[in-house]
Amino acid sequence: MAGAAAWPSNSYEALIGAVGTASLGDVILHAAENVAGVDEVFGFWIEGDGSPMPLASSGHRGSSHKRASLYSTGFHSLDPLLPLIRNLGEQTSVVSASLTAGEILDPVYRRECFDRPGLSEKIAFVRTCGTRHYVLSFYRSRESLPGITDRLNALAEFTLPILKRHGELIGDEVGLSLTQRLEHRLARAYPALTRREREVCARSLTGMTAEATALDLGIAETSVLTYRRRAYERYSISSAGQLLEYLLG
Repeated sequence: MAGAAAWPSNSYEALIGAVGTASLGDVILHAAENVAGVDEVFGFWIEGDGSPMPLASSGHRGSSHKRASLYSTGFHSLDPLLPLIRNLGEQTSVVSASLTAGEILDPVYRRECFDRPGLSEKIAFVRTCGTRHYVLSFYRSRESLPGITDRLNALAEFTLPILKRHGELIGDEVGLSLTQRLEHRLARAYPALTRREREVCARSLTGMTAEATALDLGIAETSVLTYRRRAYERYSISSAGQLLEYLLG
């Protein structure tokens, strides 16, 4: 593997040993910190127009887990790199992309995930397997020096298959909120639903009112009712209770 000599063999052993455990994010961070001065890591998979499914995260600057959750539940839609990732076809090699904090146009996303923790850039590596994109993002507080991306690429080449196996062992819903788990299950049980219809139906199943759902999703209350009606009509369902019955069945 290119660049493998840049980091010690015990890093391989530590990564393999952490598969299927909650410590994988910490182990990835330790390896990345040693070779490239990385301050935070976040690994996830994403499929179609769905939300990111977190697999591992760790960092030195405040709550990296909170930032991973914020990204997965909304900020991902503001990430300039995500459209590029979604459009990748299946490939055998790892693809990389990067951005600086200044390239993020949304001020809230930039403040919460970059400015406040003092992070200045993100370097993301992607491997696509079937319809899923496995993404490993490295965050740094300092601008990249020559050779940083090559060193991280060597780490990502080895780590992304581990991240994929980690996801298979822990299950697709680890670390997700109730609403996210319901969205995930609705996508499997009702594949014809659009992303917005899944979001609305998931919140109905948790007992959220149309008004609360509208506020949570940032859409009009009338739109919530329309999305829910379309979803029910598509599967000849008359209530949230019936939707849940079919979901569990």
